Amino acid sequence: MSKTVKRLFEQFQPEHYELSLVPDTVKMTFSGSVTISGRKTGRPSQRLTFHQKGLSILAAKITYHGKKGDEHIPVERINCHGTFNEVRLHVKNMLYPGSYSVNIDFDGKLDGDISHILQKILDSKKSFVPAELGDNTARKIFPCIDEPDAKTMVMIESTPPKKIEY
Repeated sequence: MSKTVKRLFEQFQPEHYELSLVPDTVKMTFSGSVTISGRKTGRPSQRLTFHQKGLSILAAKITYHGKKGDEHIPVERINCHGTFNEVRLHVKNMLYPGSYSVNIDFDGKLDGDISHILQKILDSKKSFVPAELGDNTARKIFPCIDEPDAKTMVMIESTPPKKIEY
């Protein structure tokens, strides 16, 4: 009997990422912040789940964009699941389908793969080739929905700002 893979895209569909990255080549680390704008779909739940691999999640904020305006929803608990390469953001009340923004602050380590990709992103004067992020690489750089169906635009804060098709 085979297990079916649970797709995060079925629960949250990203529409846009705003990513800020600050590498520290002396300590061989990087810090970052990502704002994920998208739609929660499916059943109401008390958590949002994103991919991440090897990142330290420092803080998270969730904002619901409803008809009555923006509602900030406190994150009660942040769980990182290494086995599933996931970070789960738990809240006290139910999250219903609709439009959300999720801001996550994180740190990571600059290993050979990540260092090379970040250098290309920050040095590039044109759009970054999305193939560079293939095979579950994006989750090593920032929390995201790292699935083929979830490809969308990533705006990276640097000088000048860069857009990456992911």
